[in-house]
Amino acid sequence: MISLHETPAGLTFVVCPGLMAALVLRRLGSDKITLEVLKTMRVKSLRSAGVLALILQIYLAGPVTWAAPVVGSFSPAVGRPGTQVVINGSGFSTATEVKFDLAIAAFNAASDSRMSATVPLDATSGQIRVTNPTGTGVSSGNFLVAPRISGFSPLRSATNTGVTLEGFNFVGTTNVLFNNKPATFAVTAATQIQATVPTGATNGPITVQTTAGSATTTNDFTVVGPAPIIDDFSPGLGAPGVGVIISGVNFSGAVTVKFNGVTDPMFAVTAPTQISAHVPAAAATGRVSVTTPAGTATSSNTFFVTTAPVITNFFPGRGQTNYTQVTIEGINFNAAPVSGVGFNGKGVTGISTPAPNQIVVTVPNAATTGRITVTNSFGVGTSSNDFVITRAPIIDWFDPVVGPPGTPVTISGVNLSNGPTVLKFNGVNAGFTVTGQNGTQIRSAVPGGATSGPITMTNAYGGFATTSNFFVTGSAPYVSDLSPGAGPRGTTVLITGGNFTNLVAVKFNGVTDPRAIATALTQIQTTVPANATTGPLTVTTSYGTSTNNPIFYVPPRLTGFSPTNGIVGSSVVITGANFTSASGALFNLAAANFTVTASNTISAVVPTDATTGPLTVTTPGGVIISTNNFRVQPNISSFSPTLGPVGTPVTILGTSFFNVTNVSFNNTSAASFTVISPTEVRTSVPSGASTGPIRISTPDGTAVSAANFYVTGTSDLAVGMTASAALQTPGQSLTYALVVTNKGPSIVTGVTLSDTLPPGVTFVSANSSRGSCTFSNGKVTCAMGVLTNGTGETAAITVTAPNEGVLTNTAMVTAVEPDLNPADNTALAVTTVVSDASRTLRIGLVPGSPAVISWPTSAVPFTLQFLNSFAASNNFWQSVTNPPAIVNGRNSVTNDASSGDKFFRLQKP
Repeated sequence: MISLHETPAGLTFVVCPGLMAALVLRRLGSDKITLEVLKTMRVKSLRSAGVLALILQIYLAGPVTWAAPVVGSFSPAVGRPGTQVVINGSGFSTATEVKFDLAIAAFNAASDSRMSATVPLDATSGQIRVTNPTGTGVSSGNFLVAPRISGFSPLRSATNTGVTLEGFNFVGTTNVLFNNKPATFAVTAATQIQATVPTGATNGPITVQTTAGSATTTNDFTVVGPAPIIDDFSPGLGAPGVGVIISGVNFSGAVTVKFNGVTDPMFAVTAPTQISAHVPAAAATGRVSVTTPAGTATSSNTFFVTTAPVITNFFPGRGQTNYTQVTIEGINFNAAPVSGVGFNGKGVTGISTPAPNQIVVTVPNAATTGRITVTNSFGVGTSSNDFVITRAPIIDWFDPVVGPPGTPVTISGVNLSNGPTVLKFNGVNAGFTVTGQNGTQIRSAVPGGATSGPITMTNAYGGFATTSNFFVTGSAPYVSDLSPGAGPRGTTVLITGGNFTNLVAVKFNGVTDPRAIATALTQIQTTVPANATTGPLTVTTSYGTSTNNPIFYVPPRLTGFSPTNGIVGSSVVITGANFTSASGALFNLAAANFTVTASNTISAVVPTDATTGPLTVTTPGGVIISTNNFRVQPNISSFSPTLGPVGTPVTILGTSFFNVTNVSFNNTSAASFTVISPTEVRTSVPSGASTGPIRISTPDGTAVSAANFYVTGTSDLAVGMTASAALQTPGQSLTYALVVTNKGPSIVTGVTLSDTLPPGVTFVSANSSRGSCTFSNGKVTCAMGVLTNGTGETAAITVTAPNEGVLTNTAMVTAVEPDLNPADNTALAVTTVVSDASRTLRIGLVPGSPAVISWPTSAVPFTLQFLNSFAASNNFWQSVTNPPAIVNGRNSVTNDASSGDKFFRLQKP
């Protein structure tokens, strides 16, 4: 490739012998063209002095003219600010400006036929325009920009009333929603929508949807009833006849306006939110009310009816006697002739009234610091602040406002020669001569070494500094303001400051704008150059370089992010350029916490509500949206329970459970699942599942639990029980000791010990070594939870024994899992409750008769047993076979005397 300058000179170059090239001219820039070989062909060799060469000479007759850009297709065709749009066409290599409708955009030309541009913040729907030095190319179709809502009015209203939305890009609106409730609407302009609050609307934001996107208000719209509401009125006091503006909502159709019950016959509804009223003649101090067919509203504040003067403002706030003119503003200055104006009790001699509620007076001689008063026949009005009498200097104006050292300057004001006085130009002392009477004017000259800044004067009574600067020429420039303070390449920027003579350079973060021009000593017009980046804007003249340099922000660029996927809470590094002072980082519209670590890097944390989508970075220079999506992967933080058999309901908690496609237990998929929210999924342990991690899959990835879910199986659960006494007397305590054992082979869950107490006992207490016990309706239930194989837990139940009887206590243990041996799932304990008297034998001996053995009848079915001898080894207790006879409430058995001696006892059941 050979570069040629656009001059009418010839160019000679050598083509290898035997080859002829078909050539084409292409433009590289405003001052360069190139020759490109498109095709080669064989030609005969030329020999000259033994050197094989073909000499080709091209002449340029004059400057080359190139075609204006041609804008062909672009993609995408819709988007919000920050969207990167790829534009295809021609003539892009020398492009100087790209616009979306009328908004200048940041762009990058990848080639002469392809470029990318970023939709600017202030873009509106319209054609795309590309400009180069030759002309401008315009797209045939429009790029549609997502809507923007700048405001709405009123901020609250009743249903079926009108609301005006202001903003941009409203053409093509498909829906207007009041807190997601569809409303009827009309697009009255590209910047305005008239909507009606729908029936059933509730408090919340308003959303506008178009084919290009949607926009939602940052503030909520408040739905109120149809009755009127008074928010405020102004002024808050006045005489009869004074006009009062009442602000609120639902004023349409108002029938009456009253001031403390007195009707105003002159009111007018100027808008649904505003009424123009007048204080009626007979009104007294009180509340204001507005009545419509829907009801009556009464103000929360009181309107004060007064004809006395009221001072609302005065200026200036300080001055010199016999010199300073003071303008006093207020109310009721024309209700009756003003008879006097005083400064801390000292009356003035002349009063001027240039307007009905305005008075101009001169501070009187001998006045002192204090309140101002205005008097008429109805009373006296007093200012809320003091007017300060001062002997300190006050500068009203100076002339000229610019010049080099030595320039004569006239300064006018008050107290300019009130004793020893020091004059300074931005801190540099200057001499002066008093030229006006009573120290009202002096004449000075700009001192050597002075720089641009305020003029100050100080005496023994105080000091004064001008609010405007005197600009000293011949010193280093300074920058006070940029307008605008941000923009892409090609943006025209107006620099305000001083000392812009002999301009040398304007630099945007070190990049020079060769077209900058000083249009005045205090103003420069410059254009953001092509390679500018965010940073300080400096101005250099032959006298030096500005030091107070404001930051100019160019649109951000986003070149990548790492990693490209992650879970909520993970860190992402965003790379690009011009991130200084970034105000926002979004993960698909979810705001993230972030830190600008450098002008080209941002460290952001994936927010809780993030979803898969592009990243957005907002800076004072604009907004940029990534062309690639960041994938937000699901994450499992916990699940409950942590173990259980097939069919156990399981709740899984985490983040980013969007579009869940599968839930599995150690790779066995659940038969079904329910996504309760992006942070909760509910399912059940599937058939065939085994112990292992839980997985949740979405299109963006799979989350794997850090802990395993233990799938339990069948096991042998057993229970044993003993009573503290097999025989107990009535009214005494009785404790049952229970032992629950998991004999294996699996862990069991939901272990529950239940004990239905015998009738008649009184429950005292129950506790277990694991879990807790409850008592209800005669039944003790102990929830022991999980038991691993080979382990056991205990429980103790204490009761009070009832009246006499046999107590049979039955306990049972269950678990969620099936049991291998149900036979040992229950246990019994039998206790006999009887008094000592009821179990005492009595033997009746009557000479010549057999002995009679007896015992009291009771609820305990005792059995009478006998033993022939304690000495015989083969002897054992035997039951008396003949049943006892009941005589006088006692069981009686007659001993057979022929059978020899016997020993008797009562055997409990």
